Amino acid sequence: MRQHLGQQGLHESQLVAVRSALGGQAETSWHFKKLYYIIIHLSRPISQLGCTMHLDRHRSLPILPILALATGLMSGTPLAVEHDHEHRRHGAHVHGVAALNLALEGNEVQIELGSPAANIVGFEHAPSSPDDHAALDKAVATLEDGDTLFRFNADAGCRMETVTVTSEMLDGEHDNHDGHAHNESEEHEHDHAGETHSDIEAAYHFECEAPDTLRRLTVEVFEAFPGMEEIKVQYVIERKQGAASLTAKDHVVRF
Repeated sequence: MRQHLGQQGLHESQLVAVRSALGGQAETSWHFKKLYYIIIHLSRPISQLGCTMHLDRHRSLPILPILALATGLMSGTPLAVEHDHEHRRHGAHVHGVAALNLALEGNEVQIELGSPAANIVGFEHAPSSPDDHAALDKAVATLEDGDTLFRFNADAGCRMETVTVTSEMLDGEHDNHDGHAHNESEEHEHDHAGETHSDIEAAYHFECEAPDTLRRLTVEVFEAFPGMEEIKVQYVIERKQGAASLTAKDHVVRF
């Protein structure tokens, strides 16, 4: 692996950044190999991209490391990348604000949506009443409808394949069903002076019939969840990277 990275022109310190971004996972791990291939592809002209390493549609790609490393590894600033990833992993919990990360590889689009639970269900404590449980169930069902929440331009032919919703609030609430997993999320609940902060995250896998025509994403999250005021978007599409800030009045990302 190290020799191959060197042959592609990646510096040893950048390899360290890859390891750091994936929490010290072994170079033989699936996520490490996946991120490695994406970085290599981002470092090469699009015309030279051959067959790509396809995603297992039942695994969720860690987009945050890709978005941080895609810019850092191409600009030669791995230390800044490590700092950026650490900042994002322990980022601010701001009510009304969510983060959306998107990556396209081949014909597959991965989207991650992360938000304070208050934006989605109106509270962040562990559900205790029937109303709490009903609100959480409704929110999960809404989040699972990715084709409604995220609409690509029609000619790209993108359809959702899988979705995973995670939150510490879901611990014990849901069993796996319909291929959708609900697991306990890590490092998202902190008690500061009696105040509980909880997040909800959803990871989506789409497949597109014509990914080369992908040019627009309409995000309908604001209509589904009125508590959402702003969504900060980052994306990597082949060699193109960008960012956007969405609101209920302006909720279209143009690539």
